[in-house]
Amino acid sequence: MYTLMLKYGGKAVPGFPAKVMVDPAVDTSKVKVFGPGVEGKDVFREATTDFTVDARPLSRRGGDHVKAEVKNPSGALTECVVTDRADGTYGVEYTPFENGVHSVNVLYDDTPVPQSPFRVSVTEGCDSSRVVATGPGLHQALTDQTNTFNIITRGAGIGGLGITVEGPSESKMSCKDNKDGSCSVEYVPYTPGLYDVNITYGGEHVPGEVRPEITLVSRLTVSQEVMIMVMMCFFKT
Repeated sequence: MYTLMLKYGGKAVPGFPAKVMVDPAVDTSKVKVFGPGVEGKDVFREATTDFTVDARPLSRRGGDHVKAEVKNPSGALTECVVTDRADGTYGVEYTPFENGVHSVNVLYDDTPVPQSPFRVSVTEGCDSSRVVATGPGLHQALTDQTNTFNIITRGAGIGGLGITVEGPSESKMSCKDNKDGSCSVEYVPYTPGLYDVNITYGGEHVPGEVRPEITLVSRLTVSQEVMIMVMMCFFKT
């Protein structure tokens, strides 16, 4: 609702000021927005969260229509990444860096969608499902040699990282913080056999890289290549 003023010779024209209702250029009433990033479910500081904008009632071909803005409790803005899925739906991700209530504003062609801005409470915690473990040391390894893999906790929130390597023998293990939200792990097994690499974050097991349906363990077989090479040298002599 706007108030329109009209004067002539410094005096108000009869019938003014007048109330004028201005309709939005686009009817966004059928646009749906859903997901943890606007519903406030398990939204943690320094943990990436997301939500979906379903604008198919307006367009099923996508396009540069959707914008999102997150205002922190301090008044600063948090960057949002909008992904056009080219079917009328959009994915939005953001990583809050403050505790407290955030305001998430979602626009379609500069027109607010229903219920925008959304109020989202951000707390301390972590999301272990966003931790990524990758590297050759999770698939195969050699005895008496250094085997490596990496763990990326960036975007998973704040939590304690736990790593164990269990198998036929104890393994010498070290972990280096790369200061970029990731760490490099090295371990040396001494006996061939089947080993379990267990990784937890915030006390919860992270998804397995080799068998993702079993989240608590990534299995690997320690190669007997060294033993085979010794036998080959023995027969040559």
